[in-house]
Parts: sequence; structure tokens; C-alpha cells
Amino acid sequence: MMKLRITPHPFADWFFPLVSVRVLRLVRMALGLVTLVQALVWMPRVHEFFTSQGIASASYVHDTTVYSHLSLFFVYDAPWFVYICFAVFLLACLGMIFGKGGRLSAILTWFFFISFASRFPLVFYGAIDHIHSILFFNMFHPGEGYLSWGHGGVKERSKAVTAWSIRMMQLAICIVYFMAGAQKIRSNTWWNGTELLNSLSTRFGAFDFYWLTHYPIIVNLMTYGSWFAEITFAFLIWGKSTHRFSLLAIVGMHLGILVVMNASLFSEIMIATLVCFITIEDEVRVAELWNKYGKRLLLAGWTKSRSLRKRTA
Repeated sequence: MMKLRITPHPFADWFFPLVSVRVLRLVRMALGLVTLVQALVWMPRVHEFFTSQGIASASYVHDTTVYSHLSLFFVYDAPWFVYICFAVFLLACLGMIFGKGGRLSAILTWFFFISFASRFPLVFYGAIDHIHSILFFNMFHPGEGYLSWGHGGVKERSKAVTAWSIRMMQLAICIVYFMAGAQKIRSNTWWNGTELLNSLSTRFGAFDFYWLTHYPIIVNLMTYGSWFAEITFAFLIWGKSTHRFSLLAIVGMHLGILVVMNASLFSEIMIATLVCFITIEDEVRVAELWNKYGKRLLLAGWTKSRSLRKRTA
């Protein structure tokens, strides 16, 4: 009797990438951490922003805002109810961080995050709009039994699973960066390389960068470099030879924004979502570097500090 042999389609292999459970845990922890920080930023203004006794009524926000209308508080927003929901929201974020609650923590985090953000549109900015879509796909990670930090032994912690949810996260992030880079093409300040200095000269600048006006070449290089990192990320991140370069470049750009600009939690949120691009090969490479250099440097630092303590004793 002839047996039918089914060959997997290349697209199916690509759409369901093999992802380390460690990365799935790290993704969920990073998302839970930045979401918790955002919730703590909102916490002092819960009454003014999200309740029926606040700045704007639910009906007014629903009828005038262009943002998502998926919010529990458009249905009912009495203060006591909002406070209870916010407490559950905080607990769900902690559950994501510490690997407790499984998929329920992920669902509650997404649902309450979009509910609070949609209820008061003034808390909406680019990173908020971006992270709620990433939190949506975060609900569908496979292998929920392995996503608790205290679960299983070494073999289970190093387990790899196929995760279409990670691929959807990656595609969403690539679209965000490509559209952001493409939109900047229409700006004259990006073309002439002065946009970065213009941004740093406004209230978004964390320091006085007037001295950069004397070094236009530096301004041009930083402006074009950040634009290049954004618009090419959607393409270079998929190549084996360019994957790490592209990932490090975009993370470096966000670290630079974090240091020199007052951009709320924009950089922190974007870096947290980029964790989903860490591959099994990246994990192996990091482990090799740690075994080769990390332990040696740690031991040298510990020995030096010990000898210094003995001399000062």
C-alpha cells in the first residue's frame, strides 16, 4: 500500500518559527514590566482620567476620539469599579513578570491596558498604540506550562516550540518601523539632516544641545543614521548575516533616544517589544561569549574588589 508523504511548505516553516521557551518567557516578562511601569505612571490620575467623575465623560470620548473604542469603561466607569479593575490590571502585569497566571495574566493585561488607554485619549501616543497590538499576540504563545519561571528542569527550560504569535509580533514591529521611516521621507528636515537637532532643541531634549550647531556633520550623521536604521530594519532583520547588526542598530538608536530625549516610555516600550527577535542562534552566541569572557571578567572584578577590601580593612 502506497503511503502518502506530506512535505511541509516553506511558508509554513517560516510562519511557525522555532523559538526558545526562554525567549517566550523573556518577551512576556519584558512586556509585563513596561506595561506595569506605564500603569504606575497612570495610577496617580486614575480618578481624573478614567472615571465618570473625571475630566471627560465616556460618551464624549467615545464620540470624539479617533482611537480604539474597545474599552470596558465606555460601558461602566463608576470610580469604585475603575479602582478594582486597575488593581486587577496591576496584578496581571505582575503575573506576566513572574510567570504566574499563565495565559489569563496575558489576556487581562491586554484587555485592561486597551480599556484604560482608550478611555482617555490624552494618554495615547505612538508607543501605546504599538504595544497594545504586541500584547494582543502575547496572549497566544504556545507551551503555557513552560512559561512559568519556576517550572521544569534544565531540559524543559531549554525547550524550543513553534510560535506563530512571535512571528506576528515581528511582522507588526517591522511594519511600524517601515511606516515610520517612510513617513519621514516627506519631511524636508529629514532630507537635509537637521531633524535630530530640531527635536533636541524643543522640550523633548533632555539637555542643552546648542553646541551641536557648530558640528553639522555630527547632526547629519545621527539624523541619517537613525532614519536608515528604521527604514531598513524591516528588511535587514530577516537576513542571517544582517540580523544582529540590524537589531543592535535599532536598540542602540532607542538607547540614544532614552538618554538624550524626554519621550515618556517610548524607548523602553520599543526595546521591550524587540526582545521577540532574539533567536536560538543569538542565545547560543551569548552563551559562548559569556563562557569565554563574561565569567573571566566577573571573576577578575570579584578578585579585585576582595583585594581592595583587604587593603582598606
